[in-house]
Amino acid sequence: MYFMTAPRYLLLLLLLAGSLCAFCQTTNLKFEHLSIEAGLSQSNVTCILQSSRGFMWFGTRDGLNKYDGYKFTVYKNVEGDPGSISNNFITSMIEDKKGDLWIGTWGGGLNKLDREKGQFIHFGGKLSSDFINHLLLDSSGNMWIGTDGDGLYVLNPGTGGYSQYLHDDRDPQSLGDNDVYTVFEDSRHDIWLGTSHSGLDLFDRTHNKFINFRHNDKDSSSLSNDAVWSIFEDSRHRLWLGTIGGGLDLMQSRQGKFRHFRHDPHNSNSLANDILGAIDEDDAGNLWIGTDNGGLSILDPGLDKFQTYKQDDIDNNSLANNSIQSLYKDRQGNNMKSKASSYDPSGPQHCPPP
Repeated sequence: MYFMTAPRYLLLLLLLAGSLCAFCQTTNLKFEHLSIEAGLSQSNVTCILQSSRGFMWFGTRDGLNKYDGYKFTVYKNVEGDPGSISNNFITSMIEDKKGDLWIGTWGGGLNKLDREKGQFIHFGGKLSSDFINHLLLDSSGNMWIGTDGDGLYVLNPGTGGYSQYLHDDRDPQSLGDNDVYTVFEDSRHDIWLGTSHSGLDLFDRTHNKFINFRHNDKDSSSLSNDAVWSIFEDSRHRLWLGTIGGGLDLMQSRQGKFRHFRHDPHNSNSLANDILGAIDEDDAGNLWIGTDNGGLSILDPGLDKFQTYKQDDIDNNSLANNSIQSLYKDRQGNNMKSKASSYDPSGPQHCPPP
């Protein structure tokens, strides 16, 4: 896991005027904040999900939060209660096709929420590791589980059957690294993995093997850094990678060619920081990039310029903190009912349900 030192705050992204139709218009971007004072269990928000029932769910380092647009309901581990969540450090969430919520934790393994009873079912016996980095539900309904030190699991939620993939030094086509930061399915239904030390993996379903992309000091077009924290496909079906220390990479070919975007202290229109947490896209095709202690950078791919937003002590509408691990874009067409704020649905948002 990374981003262990600086706090992340839940952000409500508010556009006060206009939409992101042109890069220069992002200067109108303002921010509102949901905080502990509003009922959030803890300010370090690690993951965000809007369920099919419209609720917003926020995972933090100290509890799982359900938000109905007005108030929070908090779920925490209760000692001696087997129906409570197994650990308060929430790392990832997904909703399956049946509407069940699955929660990965750091130290408590995998949980499923029985929403009718308000109780949690623990799946510790199926996994060797209790430290989960990321959950993905693919287009076939399979759950991919990236762990810290125990490789990759693929679970069938319906049958409970699973497979495990581990790194093998003797097999160059095995999983590149047993520390799997993130798992992503693209529009071609290919599965990509970001790892801690071994770069980017592409899973070959046909041959049940992995194709690895790594940094090469002798090749400037190779991956910029072997610690890949986030993976995102934009509306033009291009794959973007957020790295820890190497900035932002754009995959230009599946032969392992990448274009790099790095922070340049002499260029105010460069990426804010080379340690990246999250990537998303607004309706105008601008990329939103959360960084570690660098604020929020927005890239207009047509201009190759970044505009960065940072915390400002004298501006209550600025970011609450410069470290951003999660960005979330809610479903379009929602009628927002939160009395605290209004929202423009054109950009990635952390926002209340209808």
